[in-house]
Amino acid sequence: MRPLKIAHLGIILVIVPLIVELLFIGVLAKLLLETRSQIWEERRARNVVTTISILSRQVQTAARTLALYTDTDDERLLKQYEDLRKLVPPEFAELKDLLKDQPADLKDVATLEASVTSAIDILEKCKGSFGGKGGDERTYNKIVFYPQLYRQGLVAEKQFDKLLKRYRTREMADRAANDSASNSIALWLSFGVFLNMAIALYLAVSFNRSISGRLNILIDNTIRLAANKPLNKRVQGRDEISELDSVFHRMAEALAEANRVKQEFVAMISHDLRSPLTAVQCTLELIGDGAYGDLKEIGYKRVKTAERETDRLIELINNLLDIEKMEANQMVLDLVKTELAPLVESATDSIKPLCEAKDITIKTELESASVMADESRLMQVLVNLLSNAVKFSNKDSTVEVAVKVLKSVAEVSVKDHGRGIPAAKKDSIFERWKQTSKEDGKAGKGSGLGLTISRSIVEAHGGTIGFHSVEGEGTTFWLRLPLNETAEATGNC
Repeated sequence: MRPLKIAHLGIILVIVPLIVELLFIGVLAKLLLETRSQIWEERRARNVVTTISILSRQVQTAARTLALYTDTDDERLLKQYEDLRKLVPPEFAELKDLLKDQPADLKDVATLEASVTSAIDILEKCKGSFGGKGGDERTYNKIVFYPQLYRQGLVAEKQFDKLLKRYRTREMADRAANDSASNSIALWLSFGVFLNMAIALYLAVSFNRSISGRLNILIDNTIRLAANKPLNKRVQGRDEISELDSVFHRMAEALAEANRVKQEFVAMISHDLRSPLTAVQCTLELIGDGAYGDLKEIGYKRVKTAERETDRLIELINNLLDIEKMEANQMVLDLVKTELAPLVESATDSIKPLCEAKDITIKTELESASVMADESRLMQVLVNLLSNAVKFSNKDSTVEVAVKVLKSVAEVSVKDHGRGIPAAKKDSIFERWKQTSKEDGKAGKGSGLGLTISRSIVEAHGGTIGFHSVEGEGTTFWLRLPLNETAEATGNC
């Protein structure tokens, strides 16, 4: 069976509860139709009982009214009798209409109608025999007609009772069935809601386990990849998530291979390039010092130019090695209690040749502050910030250096009065290879790695580094380190 995709699972998550809901609605509709039919049957049984009762009462009342008439000859009683007799046929017509789809009951109604019709015929004969008659004849007629009417009345009454009993029984049965159907509907409604909720919950949990659990593995893999840690085992399945995980593992493998090649390249730079460059540097220094004979002025200038370019190449290689060590968490810091003021003074002394070349004055304002630091690495940061300030300062300007204590941190700031950093470059100033101007690299003002390395070193000390700049007025770089009282001894970058 082909594995389901996430889109298919989503469709199942919607379709299955919908199908269950439709089935549930179908069952409810069937129950409602049955209930409606039972309600109609109950109503018909009740109407039949009512109609039969009315008929029975009308016939009995008509017989009693006519009996009173035979005793009193009161014309009002005769009229009342006639009115009652006229109501009997419509009631039978209504009864037949109620039972038109019940052939067996229609036969009983026909039999009842015949009995009632016979009784009415007897009443009609009785009515004609008593009008204006004397006492003896009236008595004789009573003796003749009353037994006939009594016998026919008994027949009709039995048939009335038979139908009444039958439909009262049906009415009670239909009423009980209606109550049962109502309970069934309520039960099915509760069951359907619970079942639909249970299915939806089960599908949601299954979907969550299948999707979100594996997504969490992917998220964890991204974190592991960023931290250079081994990835989790491959996600099982053949849907989009497993395909994405497979691509991610292939990407991680490609990155690992690229990192291996890069490390080999760095090792090549370290051993096969830096060592020859160092030898070239030493040779150039010897040549410049006249160890191999005196040079003409033009030759001396060319040697010094080559020596400076060699220094730049060695510095670039060292920066590349530092970057790789930091990314591989291989840079070890030797943290010791360090006074910032003397360290800053040493850094300013090391860049005095740069200052003298541009007639730049360095002003210092140094407070006493003690931090836990790797002196050589922190010196590297300070020299980088100071040399940048000198490089980008205008001639005959001032670079201001300060050490201040701000609550629980010590701040070192380096302020120049140069061109400042353009707004478009501020967000990327600490990224590798980034420079404020394309011309800076061509003019030999740096490789674009110094600030990246400086930030990594400062953050490895548990500190922060930043800047604020106004274009055309100058830039102030600052770094803040925890004071010795609150500093934590951090071992690795």
